[in-house]
Amino acid sequence: MPSPVPAIDALARKKHYRSLADVALFLSAIAFVGLYARLADSLALARISPVADAPFVAADARLVALPEAEQGTPLLDPQTDPEPEDDAPPRNDLQRRIARVQEQMGDTLRGRNLNDVTYVSVADVVRVMEADWRWDDERAAGVIITDDALVRLTADSSHVVVNEAAARLTNPVRLAAGEAHLPVKALAEVYGASIREDADTGLMEVALQDRTFRVAVPERLFAMEICRDGRWLRVSYAGRFVKEYPICVGAGNNTPIGHFHIRNKAVWPSWKAYWGELIPGGSSRNPLGARWLGTSARGHATDRSIGIHGTNQPSSIGRRISGGCIRTYNPYSIELYDTIPIGTPVWIHE
Repeated sequence: MPSPVPAIDALARKKHYRSLADVALFLSAIAFVGLYARLADSLALARISPVADAPFVAADARLVALPEAEQGTPLLDPQTDPEPEDDAPPRNDLQRRIARVQEQMGDTLRGRNLNDVTYVSVADVVRVMEADWRWDDERAAGVIITDDALVRLTADSSHVVVNEAAARLTNPVRLAAGEAHLPVKALAEVYGASIREDADTGLMEVALQDRTFRVAVPERLFAMEICRDGRWLRVSYAGRFVKEYPICVGAGNNTPIGHFHIRNKAVWPSWKAYWGELIPGGSSRNPLGARWLGTSARGHATDRSIGIHGTNQPSSIGRRISGGCIRTYNPYSIELYDTIPIGTPVWIHE
């Protein structure tokens, strides 16, 4: 009768080889998933990137370095927030949603925050009042004419003349974007208007004679809320929720908690990596993606500037792995860039 030992040894070897084959198959599957994720990320960025990898010209004088963000430094072209056009049609989904809120708000004039005082264009006010407005650029002075009052104004002066009687405003008339602007509260001082201000949104309701209108400073109407644990960013307008975006936040406590604001913006920002390499905007290797909205927040561990930006790793959205910045998909970063003004408050919480 043959010994059972060789048969047992053969069976053991067969199970051993099968286990090794299973391990090899498992490792191959992991490698395939990783390769597929990298390929998906590259293809997603390629669909929106304006340029391929190209030599970076270090002597480009247009670039201005900001404090370090993520694991490197964003390099932003010097720029200011573009002046929004009052009659411009909505260009993206966020703007369309905000336009629907604005329709419900009624006649609203665009205000400006100058030295922590809310101002409104004189030309806009006289349009609502159906008054006459004449301005002399050379003398930087003008006059508002209504049925019962003639008011003379001078730029950068608090002194006005109302029906030939001298008066003094609490805040001076200012020039902004080439136009004369009145402090909203001057409408009460000169015309006896009733003014009510919403402390949360900064929206000012003005009752002037038989007309009622609102004055809104855009950056005070917008608000951004970021939840680290939920990995979402929400935009509100005039105190109303408008839209939510999926995001990636910092690992651990790298994304700070607190109240901050948007301080700068950039299109396809270049990036100086922590190992010293300068990577141009639009490169598939640039982690900042399509747009950058820099905040006043600083990272807990690194003290680097925290920004809201696009990404070259779409698969990271929904996770908590960044160096502290808030990532979102490139199309969403463009939508936020085109809509959110500099100065918008940002609240980050767990």
